[in-house]
Amino acid sequence: MRFFAVAAALVSMVAAETITVMVGQNGTLAYSPESITANAGDVVNFQFLSKNHTVTQSSFANPCAPLTTPTVGIDSGFQFVPTNATSFPQYSITIQNGQS
Repeated sequence: MRFFAVAAALVSMVAAETITVMVGQNGTLAYSPESITANAGDVVNFQFLSKNHTVTQSSFANPCAPLTTPTVGIDSGFQFVPTNATSFPQYSITIQNGQS
């Protein structure tokens, strides 16, 4: 039984992937890709490439306000990228479950 639990844990760790989302690529006000499908355990890594952006979780009912209920959502805070930047800020989240 212990072997099965350890094997299942290792399989779930191996199956996790890192999904990179480019924010502000080529000076745009856009995310690329525009949408992703992530599974529990996956890491979503946002790379801020230009201007001043955030990654902020909201609801469909109120898309311009940060999510506060039923729980507080994710919020990267403003990520400023200077025009001549050679290194870029990143913000990562690990997906905890299959819920939106």
